[in-house]
Amino acid sequence: MMHNAQTSLAMVFESTAATRQALDAYDGFAQKARGWSVEEKLNLYHLASRAWDVTGSTKARSNAFGELMGRLRGYWQLNRPGGLMSDDDIYATLRPLEHVRRLGRASDSLEDALAPVLALRRVKKSVSRWYSPMALSKILHFFNPSIYPIYDTAVVEDRVLHRFRNDWREFDPTFTAISIPLHTGAIYYFKYMLWCEHLLSINRASVLQVFRNWIESQDIPLATAALAHGLDATAFEMIAIGAAHLQADATRGSSPP
Repeated sequence: MMHNAQTSLAMVFESTAATRQALDAYDGFAQKARGWSVEEKLNLYHLASRAWDVTGSTKARSNAFGELMGRLRGYWQLNRPGGLMSDDDIYATLRPLEHVRRLGRASDSLEDALAPVLALRRVKKSVSRWYSPMALSKILHFFNPSIYPIYDTAVVEDRVLHRFRNDWREFDPTFTAISIPLHTGAIYYFKYMLWCEHLLSINRASVLQVFRNWIESQDIPLATAALAHGLDATAFEMIAIGAAHLQADATRGSSPP
């Protein structure tokens, strides 16, 4: 499937050929963007799996979580515009919610999927009362990369949501099945989570198989272990970012000289 200026993101998820094309485009982007490479993401998933391994010792789990957070703080800009609470406080906040890591889809239990989103709302020591989906989504993503996509201003908001703004605006989930506080940022991120799941549901099994094949073709040692834990939101993220880059290229190519 060739991308053109009119391609919607839903159309990308409908076609396995377009899905693979988007993943290849993501790879080109990630090789130039710090922190977004497939290998680096897999390394972080490995740390996360150690941090939440119930068979590991308390010390081993704590050390792995500290190393994970150190990397996220170091170059994933978690400390701006405000700071985060300590790693111990974040870990203690999520520990009672470890059962949420077993969710393969947010729709399996919307209430459980929402619980960590709300639990972390006070972890960010921001100068305003605005819930920070950009910072906290990165923590949540490595807590369960099947249901929590990363929300990033420079890449997701400025590229994906800008390029596919019609898809985003037309998606109107209802929250009648759960009790959600009227907290703008939390609702915004939860909508993004459900949008991720909605697009994956269009052709879920085929899209995820294409993604698994593509990851395994990278020949990265940690790939098999990471895939075993489920990376559905990762698949969405990489496909959407790659599709946004293809859309941008198509738009530039169709512009008159």
